[in-house]
Amino acid sequence: MNLKCYLTGIATALLFGCNTQKGHNEKTEEVSKSIEAKTDEQRDLTIYVDLIEAFYGQKDYFIPLYSKDNYSEATSKIIERHQKERVFADDEITRTKLDEEIVTKFLSVENLDKLIVFGEDQNILDTLFRKNYEYYENMIESQYVATYEAKLPQNDFVVVSLNGLNRNHIQKSPVIHQDSIYLQKIIKDNFFEPDYIYSYGHLAHDVDTIAYFSFSDYKKGKDCAFLLKNTAVVDSVINDFIISDLTPVPLSSENYLMYIASISIPETDLFWTALIAIDLRNDKLKLYTRNRLSIKNNTIRYE
Repeated sequence: MNLKCYLTGIATALLFGCNTQKGHNEKTEEVSKSIEAKTDEQRDLTIYVDLIEAFYGQKDYFIPLYSKDNYSEATSKIIERHQKERVFADDEITRTKLDEEIVTKFLSVENLDKLIVFGEDQNILDTLFRKNYEYYENMIESQYVATYEAKLPQNDFVVVSLNGLNRNHIQKSPVIHQDSIYLQKIIKDNFFEPDYIYSYGHLAHDVDTIAYFSFSDYKKGKDCAFLLKNTAVVDSVINDFIISDLTPVPLSSENYLMYIASISIPETDLFWTALIAIDLRNDKLKLYTRNRLSIKNNTIRYE
């Protein structure tokens, strides 16, 4: 996909029960059955993948909403005119409910009503149901979001659209490990001169070691993100963004390892999350528009 365009584009019902092992197992089993039930259905749709974030000091969580292709400044004014009641406000943040019909017309909201939550171990943790579409303003930024009421033990869980997903799609991605000795080998083999390191890590795949390394080189005036295979550079992103973290997503395949990348542009307030694949067949990093994967005839299309 065109990176510039990407940057511009910047289960059956479960009730939340008490936090017991029995309750958790019952939820997990029910979600699994819901996923299993979809196996034989033929679908052409997209599923959303991202990290879900908590509103500070509140019980609600949110995910960002992306615009459709017909979005413009005029569209923003239309959405603003159809704002509804204030959901929450204090000295630092404001949340305002939006008109669902208008949001559906202008923003990409397909399959956001029910989300599966995956824990750090990439196992199913819970199911969330959408509460509102809202306009969220804080001290740094403002954005359109979908909100969910949840009881999660911490922040930044991977969430995936439930509709269209089946058990065959769920394949864990390798956890990325940090090793300072291997990092020094990468730097030495490639004559890198990093002044500030944002993140790095590696994983084993068959007989190869796949790694990534994101840093700034002040002398050359470059902000870099490299993909490496056995310490040799195979793909790179230069002066577009840096990667500060990769969170594994359990939707991998033989040729594609899936992650949520925490991305930012140094010396700005611009930061976001992006669905990204390590394309093992072509030795490339692949970004997915609006953090969405296509499903056709029950098969995830990674290309």
